[in-house]
Amino acid sequence: MISPFRLSILFLGIACFSCGADIKRETFYVEGAKIFAPNGEEFIARGVNKMIFYQDRSGEESYREIAKTGANIIRIFWFTKGTPEELDATLTNCIANNMIPMPSVWEATGKWENLQQCVDYWSREDIVAVIEKHKKYVLLNIANEAGNHDVSPSEYRLTYQNAVLQLRNAGITVPLVIDAAGWGRRESDILNQGPEILRADPQNNLIFSWHQWDSNIPQSRIKDAIDGARAKNLAFMIGEFAHKEVGCKCCIDYKYILDYCQETGTGWMAWSWGPGNGDCAEMDMTENNQLETLHGWGFEVALSLKNSIQNTSKRPCIFPNMGCD
Repeated sequence: MISPFRLSILFLGIACFSCGADIKRETFYVEGAKIFAPNGEEFIARGVNKMIFYQDRSGEESYREIAKTGANIIRIFWFTKGTPEELDATLTNCIANNMIPMPSVWEATGKWENLQQCVDYWSREDIVAVIEKHKKYVLLNIANEAGNHDVSPSEYRLTYQNAVLQLRNAGITVPLVIDAAGWGRRESDILNQGPEILRADPQNNLIFSWHQWDSNIPQSRIKDAIDGARAKNLAFMIGEFAHKEVGCKCCIDYKYILDYCQETGTGWMAWSWGPGNGDCAEMDMTENNQLETLHGWGFEVALSLKNSIQNTSKRPCIFPNMGCD
């Protein structure tokens, strides 16, 4: 039998969870398949990728322009040679524009053997200090698209379990974002190995990211990936997509991605704000980093479609200059 006192405590916990803003934490966190800001607001990512490291390392101009869309998150293209001071500056500028920074390092893209290099970078004492300084706002994407299609399911599971433990032991407390293997495309890694990786995290605070780069796939595959993650209570987002894949091979059903993500409360980030896509310049959403040069699919995704960034993005009320923190 539950005592009246214990019952009141349980009721209070349920009430606070349902009201969202009554819950206060130091970082973003996951509850089942949902992601929450530190103040308890549910967070659904609506944003873009930006090749910050190459083009505007502090992000001062880029973040200002992207923020005009209403985006609530930026996936930040980074490398392990980035200094703590540079990382601090780009995170600070992103946050100043009321957007969540999600830095990711690129050395392991398609190269499983380089994943440890990424983990070691985030585990450095000086880098941990920067992440923890901004922990109220940061989601940390361990590595971009680590590994090709040769990575076995067990390798994926065991290596990421160890990576998560190393990062937690180094003092990283923010949510960790894990890409699928196979250049980010293999959603089966997330659906089949994700639950075991999540259980290995002492903070139970992981987000999984699928990069939808396979052209001409049926809508059912997109639906099944999203539904499958939800069924297994995994926090899930689509971290990259465009209207075409590598080499401008046609086509990716980006409109369906937006529509079904909106229907299910799934986050996404388009690739990419541009410029800089040498392989397929059509992936550049803008011509010169300015909002006024948005065009084609990028204009639709950012502004004009029913489920565009501008029409669906909600920023959590945690930023100092929003006047509601």
